[in-house]
Amino acid sequence: MDQYYVENNQWGAGYVPHTQTVETVPNFAWEFDYPDDPVEANGVLAYPAIVHGWKPWAEMGTDSVLPCVIPESYNLNVNYNMKTEVKPGCRYNTAFDLWITSKKGGREADITHEVMFWVASKGDNRPAGRQLGTILGCHYYHATQNNSFWNMPWECISIILPLSFGANEYPHSVNLGQYLAELVNMSLLPAENFVASIEFGNEIWGGKGRTTVFEYKVTL
Repeated sequence: MDQYYVENNQWGAGYVPHTQTVETVPNFAWEFDYPDDPVEANGVLAYPAIVHGWKPWAEMGTDSVLPCVIPESYNLNVNYNMKTEVKPGCRYNTAFDLWITSKKGGREADITHEVMFWVASKGDNRPAGRQLGTILGCHYYHATQNNSFWNMPWECISIILPLSFGANEYPHSVNLGQYLAELVNMSLLPAENFVASIEFGNEIWGGKGRTTVFEYKVTL
């Protein structure tokens, strides 16, 4: 998995007491232990994930394919096989996260959109923003920047994929590029912008669990 790395992302944990670790051999994996309902937090605590491409906060990319202009990503496909095990009371999702920037190799200030694809969810958590309709038969949520739903300087679009894509220990193949093409057609993404990176992991609101990824491959 030379084109990928696993990031022990604990961006929202703050002062919440917790442990979170990642592994790279024999498989990419992460384990987390948070209070079920931490009073110190308000929202997502962490997102341990596999990263491919040039994440806007990273010093370099993983290969020469990403970033690419959005129309060049219309064949973006991911093959994966994973297993998530959690204790009762755990609140989490399993999701892809794509960063969209206004220029190639853009940094945080150049982010215009975050596009998420939820494939599994447990608990009362839900995507940021408002549910507006469907994209290729899937419900989606849209949060515009800097409002009461979403206190970030970029827009967030979350698409809820069929839950079958979150089944444990099963080989999945999902075409994410078709949704990006539709978002451009709907004028929700500007075609001239760039897909900087793609991540795959668990957003965690609280609880204890472990995810192991047996297979993961991004193709364009």
